[in-house]
Amino acid sequence: MPIHLPKDPPLVEVPTSQVLWRVHFLAYGPVWFGPAPGDAPRGRFDAPGGEFGVCYFGSSLGVALLETLVRGRKVPIIPRAELELRGVSAVEVKAPLRMLQVEGKGLPGFGISAHEVCGDDCAPCRDLALRAYRAMPDVDGIQYRSRWDTSELCWAVFDRARDRLGDVLGTQRLDDPAVVRPALLPYRHVGVL
Repeated sequence: MPIHLPKDPPLVEVPTSQVLWRVHFLAYGPVWFGPAPGDAPRGRFDAPGGEFGVCYFGSSLGVALLETLVRGRKVPIIPRAELELRGVSAVEVKAPLRMLQVEGKGLPGFGISAHEVCGDDCAPCRDLALRAYRAMPDVDGIQYRSRWDTSELCWAVFDRARDRLGDVLGTQRLDDPAVVRPALLPYRHVGVL
């Protein structure tokens, strides 16, 4: 069943003071809007038919790791081989991002609970993203809660907001234990194998 998109949806602004954290394949770089042409959607808010690209971010390195490398796993163990292919980058917000608030106080506006956003079926979220992208050209993406740490925010930024993202403040390789260990400290049941 489609998620209701109200005429006056709940919106929030991601300020320029917010640092966005991104775990990404080193081959693509930190600001890359996927999926690649011809690839099936994989992310929660990806366009169902490739109508637009999405770049996913977390509010911390730890949550970016969880959302990228733990999602879909029954046991929260990150294979070392996955870390060898990826880096983590901190990205500035150059201009405030206007986002649909599909979390917290915004959920009742869509007539849904957190379960519909965090559940295994991504089709309703992808459909909502497509309808929002088409109907609201001034919306830059979707703000939602991490499935693995509901105290943390995540953002699905639409490709049309590319110019609102600022400089990459730094990129580190994830195969460096000095980067990953501190980020995973709050998540003592998540390991690397």
